[in-house]
Amino acid sequence: MQAMRLRDSIFLSSRVIAFLHYLTFLPLLAVLCLGWYDHRKNLSFAPLFRELLVSIGLILPFLAVYCAIVLLRLFGFIPSYDYYPPPPHDPLLVHPYLGVLGGLLAVFIASVAACNFLLRVLTWRLAQRDFWASRLILLSLLITVCLFALQHNSYWALTFIAFPAWIWTLVGVGEKHGGRVASRIMILGGGVPCVVVHALYAARLGLGRKLIWYEVLALSTGMLTTSGYLLGAATVALGIRFLAIQTYRGEI
Repeated sequence: MQAMRLRDSIFLSSRVIAFLHYLTFLPLLAVLCLGWYDHRKNLSFAPLFRELLVSIGLILPFLAVYCAIVLLRLFGFIPSYDYYPPPPHDPLLVHPYLGVLGGLLAVFIASVAACNFLLRVLTWRLAQRDFWASRLILLSLLITVCLFALQHNSYWALTFIAFPAWIWTLVGVGEKHGGRVASRIMILGGGVPCVVVHALYAARLGLGRKLIWYEVLALSTGMLTTSGYLLGAATVALGIRFLAIQTYRGEI
């Protein structure tokens, strides 16, 4: 990380920048600690373990897609490009391989179905999920993702993870129908920075919906790193779980 120039000869050192980035996420850790303290007497192992299994199960389909991309590249189904990234309007970008994209979608759907079946087998004897137990597990996993993201790239963490992390941490349980609807909207709103950045890149590159193909190529060549992809996938999976415990509080 390099120093940031504020004005003329005034610079902010890289250590100060890193400290400020970590400071952005510090209150989330305080909320987590208070949550564990407040509910420590009402928590049991079964609902905590249940939520941990379900959360891990949601991440696995994203991992399966990444493994499929690697295999497709090795077997030549995804084209290689000597001078990646190709320039805008390159034929490789504007003519996506629909068979590859369809195959990746099929892998994702099959992985979701397999994980869902396996989770039902593993959790059917466990106690029904408790909202607060699920929320504390999700917050713990979210803080873990934030720490890894800060180590990966603190600017990236601040851009893509800080906003949803704050929103999801502050959203509590919706007691009535209106409250649950409001909570769901706020949780979905955590994805706004990611959607905006994707839309801007798609417009700038003139790719539109073909940006997905561009990202597949970037993952296959290493332009998008494995750690960045997995951190993003974990964040999406946790967002889905935060949404699910508002919608189906008494169900898996």
